[in-house]
Amino acid sequence: IGLWNKACGQADAKFLAGFCCVVLLYFSSEFIAPADRDGRKAMWIFPVLILSGGVFTFVYRGPLEESASAAPAASDSGIEHFGVGRLLGGALVALVMLVFVASFVLSGVLDYTGNEQLHWFAAFWRTGTIIWGGGQVVLPLLENEVVSTGWVESSVFFAGLALAQAMPGPLFNFAAFLGAAAGRRAMGTVAGGIGAAGVCWVGLFGPGVILIFGILPFWGAFRSNAVYRRALPGLNAAAVGLLCASLVQMAAGVRENNTKPGGPIPKEASTCIGLVAFWAVHWLKVKNAIVTQIQAPLVVVGAGLVGLLAGALDLR
Repeated sequence: IGLWNKACGQADAKFLAGFCCVVLLYFSSEFIAPADRDGRKAMWIFPVLILSGGVFTFVYRGPLEESASAAPAASDSGIEHFGVGRLLGGALVALVMLVFVASFVLSGVLDYTGNEQLHWFAAFWRTGTIIWGGGQVVLPLLENEVVSTGWVESSVFFAGLALAQAMPGPLFNFAAFLGAAAGRRAMGTVAGGIGAAGVCWVGLFGPGVILIFGILPFWGAFRSNAVYRRALPGLNAAAVGLLCASLVQMAAGVRENNTKPGGPIPKEASTCIGLVAFWAVHWLKVKNAIVTQIQAPLVVVGAGLVGLLAGALDLR
């Protein structure tokens, strides 16, 4: 909601965010796509929508006026003086792309059995390379990577997501959790789970960390580019649309997979709990400063307790 208010103030930005949300859901959502469709094949839609948003804004709004296009020179930003030089920066960007291509090709050629860690690394590196728009956007991609392949059960995926959301650094913890779950399931040992957790963690966050240092030497000049500055609102609006699609996908997934032992799926109860939790995080104002800082984890834990109560009462 906060990102929508900041990035989608104008009508064209609202239209762009909604368009990207609908298109992404159509191409990648498992509850819309046929059951036999592999959602991983639709991952190309993420960078395409982001770039299309920038192009749309540049064409629709037109070039920046001369007074508005004036920006601090690259030498005045100070950013170009940090990090590595341009030669090494370009090499780091090329390294990310090289690992992306190599891991994609090798995981397609080699069987999963006997090469599990390669497949895990390739999946998480691929996700970490193409993602744009925040941590929540990555969740449907991870679900398509680990659940549809059978590496992690759907119930384990959402249980780990709930656990990670109640802890600091949720996406960091969630990447390691998925790796540990996949490793434990495939190898049957605790050591295998620990090793897989490290592989998946590095795979997901390695591209972003390397790209930061690789792009930093060029950022001073890039940020003053008039084309980029005009396209930036469209890039941001498209990213917000991806976030909205992620919200819909995750909500639908939880509704269909929030199971309890020996009973039906409590779809109505889980939907109501989710709506109340959403309200409690985004609109409920608490005067106590300490409680405000840990409000989101408290809501997650409280929702879990309410879920246990709903199961005990055998709610729908």
